[in-house]
Amino acid sequence: MAYNSNDFDATVEPMGQKYAQPDDLGRTLKLILTSSTFTHATQTLAETESEWQDGIDEENIFVLPYIYENEDMSVEAVMQEFAGGDSLKVSEGTYAEKCKLHISVADMVKLQSYKNKTWRMFIVDDRGNILGTTPDGAIFKGFELTTFDVDKMNLTAGDVKRMVPIYYKMRNITEWSENAAVIKPRKLSADDWDPRDLDGLTDVEITVVSAIATKVVVRATAYLKGVAIVGFTAVTDWILATGQTITGVTDNGDGTYDLAGTGLVTGTITLGEPEDLTLDGYKSIGTAVVTIAP
Repeated sequence: MAYNSNDFDATVEPMGQKYAQPDDLGRTLKLILTSSTFTHATQTLAETESEWQDGIDEENIFVLPYIYENEDMSVEAVMQEFAGGDSLKVSEGTYAEKCKLHISVADMVKLQSYKNKTWRMFIVDDRGNILGTTPDGAIFKGFELTTFDVDKMNLTAGDVKRMVPIYYKMRNITEWSENAAVIKPRKLSADDWDPRDLDGLTDVEITVVSAIATKVVVRATAYLKGVAIVGFTAVTDWILATGQTITGVTDNGDGTYDLAGTGLVTGTITLGEPEDLTLDGYKSIGTAVVTIAP
């Protein structure tokens, strides 16, 4: 099976519809931005959840928050008409969309760093399908963008949610109209999964609660969100400076951790790289200072 298409050895392909199931494609629900070079090499890899999570952890894939409003901003092709009824296309149309995200002020500031980078983009719709493009029938990659812009956050009162509009435009319409591909992970016969659950890396703030030469107690919380994070239970999840070694980790279940060691000295502590953590989807915002009295 080659994504959602069939190959025909003919210049003009037949389109019999006796048994064809129309694609159940819905509106845009999430955008997944990638580096310009990121691809899944095969359909099997594209349909594997861990491949997407690895891309997120390695920061080759950036998943945006849920989209709450969509507006089609596409432009139709421009035709020049001639006497006698002939016409000539003088410019191609464009695929574009304006979407609104419900995010915090802190995340709005981070979103500015996404503006007009060299992006490719997958689309996740509200049915859990992933839309992309395949130039050769094998690889699966996002659509190339010429524009990814971030507008101002609206001011609100009461219970009205703050929304930040974003606008994107695809570079080459043939990536969709001629080379479109759709994968449907929720309908796999085995190992099905839901792309709507994919999420970007969550920032983690590490604070030091107490420190002695044999034990450092730290707290891990979602940065600026105040949610305690549990589950960093491996000694490799934690990195002490100056070559010191953590010999044991106790997860206290409330966001605090007892990190045992021998002869610990003043230095710093942080989490490992996202791809090395026992929990997927987290990234430290930086080191915390550990002060141990002599």
